[in-house]
Amino acid sequence: MSAEEREGLPEGWVETTLGVVTDYGRTNKAEPHEIPADAWVLELEDIEKDTSKIINRANFFERDSKSTKNKFYSGDVLYGKLRPYLNKVVIADSDGFCTTEIVPIEQKEYSDSRFVFYWLKHPTFLKYVSTVSHGMNMPRLGTESGQQAPFLLAPLPEQIRIADKLDALLARVEAGRERLERVPKLVKAFRQAVLRAAVSGELTREWRENNPQKRLKFTPQDETKRGRLWGSGIVPELTEEEVASLPSEWHWVKVGALGLSGIPAVQIGPMSMKSNEFEATGHPVLNVGTVQSGFFDHEKLNYLPHKLTSPFKRYIVEKGDILFTRSGTIGRCAVASSSEDGFLMTFHLLRVRVNQEVCLTTYAFYAFQGGHTVKRQIEESAIGATRAGFNTSLLEGLDIPLPPLPEQAEIVRRVEALFALADRLEARYQSALASFNRLTPALLAKAFRGELVPQDSNDEPASVLLERIRAQRAAEESKPKRGRSVAPGSVEEPKRRGRPPKAQAEAGEQVPSAEAAAQALDLQPPRRRGRPPKVRPEAQAQAPTAIPEASSYEDAVRRLEALKLERAGGTRQVGLFDMEPAEG
Repeated sequence: MSAEEREGLPEGWVETTLGVVTDYGRTNKAEPHEIPADAWVLELEDIEKDTSKIINRANFFERDSKSTKNKFYSGDVLYGKLRPYLNKVVIADSDGFCTTEIVPIEQKEYSDSRFVFYWLKHPTFLKYVSTVSHGMNMPRLGTESGQQAPFLLAPLPEQIRIADKLDALLARVEAGRERLERVPKLVKAFRQAVLRAAVSGELTREWRENNPQKRLKFTPQDETKRGRLWGSGIVPELTEEEVASLPSEWHWVKVGALGLSGIPAVQIGPMSMKSNEFEATGHPVLNVGTVQSGFFDHEKLNYLPHKLTSPFKRYIVEKGDILFTRSGTIGRCAVASSSEDGFLMTFHLLRVRVNQEVCLTTYAFYAFQGGHTVKRQIEESAIGATRAGFNTSLLEGLDIPLPPLPEQAEIVRRVEALFALADRLEARYQSALASFNRLTPALLAKAFRGELVPQDSNDEPASVLLERIRAQRAAEESKPKRGRSVAPGSVEEPKRRGRPPKAQAEAGEQVPSAEAAAQALDLQPPRRRGRPPKVRPEAQAQAPTAIPEASSYEDAVRRLEALKLERAGGTRQVGLFDMEPAEG
């Protein structure tokens, strides 16, 4: 935290670390065979960034997961440590299991889990984790760094008041955001409605009544016959309802009949242009990725070396051309402006160049975008089982509604005016959204400055609470861990590794008896693989039935070593203390 933030710490608050107040990093692991089939399993992608919304819920059976999970309980704070800048934090509303990239933080009696939750979304905490996370492509917050993260501790009653206030305010913020997020869908629907009205004649109904026109006439030879490429893909006929749906002054016209004299209306890109010839610089080439709905994305341009462009002069794009995608997302189109004038195009694009004395380019673009009949014909005539495609003949065979030129100009004028209104609505939406995005961090900052709710002088200071937390944590850590129990008041002998030290009897020390030494040693024969060795009858007859009395502890050990050698049937054994037995 900055010095300014420390100086502005509210009265009664203390600065500490996340590892002091919570058990961050302490997890309860569960293997797949330990997880019930109906248990909730939360993955990181189930949490929406920034909003803390759970956008998908699935149980273990649906996940069919094979990896270790972290167990969590209702009320735990679940923190996504992978790519922490995504700000994925939620409070569990039920028990479950989660990916190990999510850290469950157990709810404690000395802190409100909501208070902890809101701190993990605070700008100060986000700034900290973005600084200490490790990893380039997939940064991750380490356990130690998480434990050392700054934490502002408020008195417990004030934590609850702050959390309650934030719950209420942020619920209103979220409700406003949800209403605001409807705007883009409404604007998109508005644009589509405008285009449908434009190409159906509804937009200019009153205008036609006040401006009588003559209908354009097309002779059959002007129209291009329906064709197919590679033996498939036929443009469907117009339905009777579609034929009768146009105003009397309008015409159904094939796209192929709209070209200039001697120049085809539709031109496909060159097959001979190879993608492996593209370089970082050179002549700009439009491709499927550059053609978006109504605009061109120049960041996705290809570049062909200038020395290789001479065979492709007929594929040069001019201002006013309509570029139409013929693979991938079929039918996406945009009108070339002066920015694209002179560019080349790839084999995956179709170029439409219309006669301006018959059809205005902008009107043709609106017809491609908003005509229900055009969309139906494109969808029903696209070829390819796994990857849909389109070709020159199919595009030439599409039917578009064509009004007289004066009405085309009026339609373009009205559509542009209505689209300008939609653009203003989108601009206001973006401005309002930016304000909403700033509102949540501002409320969190205000809350942790102690300015969101009134303070109460009767609240126990956080410094006292912190001391109690430390005492409780210390008591928990001092509890004996699970394992072999130790008698009260006794000191457990530390385990030794390697050979034991030689036993030496000190003055006044009681020497263990031979029986005690026998009990201290394992007299079982060494384990073998396979069948056990046969015991010789003479050895069995000579085997002692008891251990003779020894004069000292060392003597007992030597006698036991000799006994073990006899029982092993003559097998050579390593001496326990590497000592030779005493003679005679």
